[in-house]
Amino acid sequence: MLLFSRAPRTRLNALVLGQCYFLREPETKPDDENNGAGPKQCLICDKKVNLKSMRTHVAKHIVSYRYGIEDTEHKVQIGEFPCGYCGQTGTCSISRSKPGTHFEATSNCRYFTSLTVRTKAQSSKSNPSTNRPIPCELCLRLSGGKQRESSIIWSYNMERHVTMSHPDELSRLPEWFEQSFTITDEELVNLKLKQSDQKQPRKRERELAAGEILPHTRQRLEPSD
Repeated sequence: MLLFSRAPRTRLNALVLGQCYFLREPETKPDDENNGAGPKQCLICDKKVNLKSMRTHVAKHIVSYRYGIEDTEHKVQIGEFPCGYCGQTGTCSISRSKPGTHFEATSNCRYFTSLTVRTKAQSSKSNPSTNRPIPCELCLRLSGGKQRESSIIWSYNMERHVTMSHPDELSRLPEWFEQSFTITDEELVNLKLKQSDQKQPRKRERELAAGEILPHTRQRLEPSD
């Protein structure tokens, strides 16, 4: 299926999972893209956002897409595995290193900012998004514990990765692993995508190609009394 965007300044530069995506080019000169933490153009909606706030801003676009929440500002279709820094698919690498006590994210994304990666991330009002690069436990098992760059996935993309790459493991995921990429109600509230007393938005049915919903998602999507 071809997805087209009529937004200005677009180019076709990625074929992802058999789909074509038109990806945005920021209206900034190459030598000005990462200088300082000043306003940068969001590649999803064109808004000017401070670089240090871009990951949280992009997180709102991604979560809106994942949960079918109306996003009236987006101008470009989000792909299946969007970069947590810029929101594009097929353009940026993501991995992590451990120069000190904690893991740190590494990426060639033009909107990269330093990010300490913790196994358990807690959403807060000041730091609402828990999207971070984490290893896929199932990929590690298949590789005999050897961590490869391909096994590092943005946590917002992990459920999709598991569904597509490990469909037979959906019903027996380790609880700690499942929780490591779960988007909680608290996070939706902190991202200002949900009111504190609002029911959990229903996830797009087409999101899971294998026709399965992970246990934690199924439970949270069931209507409450």
